[in-house]
Amino acid sequence: MKLKSIIMSALLLSGWVCGQASAAVSCTLSASSSYIPLGQLFTLGVNINPGLLPGPLPPPTYRPFTVIFYGTKNGVSDIPAGGETYPALFPYYYSTLTGYGNPGGLSGNYLRYALIYKDGQLFCVTNSVNVTLQ
Repeated sequence: MKLKSIIMSALLLSGWVCGQASAAVSCTLSASSSYIPLGQLFTLGVNINPGLLPGPLPPPTYRPFTVIFYGTKNGVSDIPAGGETYPALFPYYYSTLTGYGNPGGLSGNYLRYALIYKDGQLFCVTNSVNVTLQ
């Protein structure tokens, strides 16, 4: 009987630990392509995973997140120290950021990452992505 209680306790505890692991906040950045020929457009994607939220997910109209980009061109910082703020607010989960392209005269290897702020407080930092403009 004690063995059954121990096994049940272990299963319940492992479920709790797995639930806690999935509760972690995470943010990721992606690019629609890593190589952009002259004249082509591309998009960036931002995924903001809040982990576990108390209660139901807020409506898509609730957009508390600001995305500020940092990075380099050919290994040299090309964004001011304060970053470059994307001109929109974002909801939870995935958003596509448009308005990027290769008009010419900008060839190089760009490394970008973003700091995500919620209501003025740092929420998380994304991974880096590389995009090469021809």
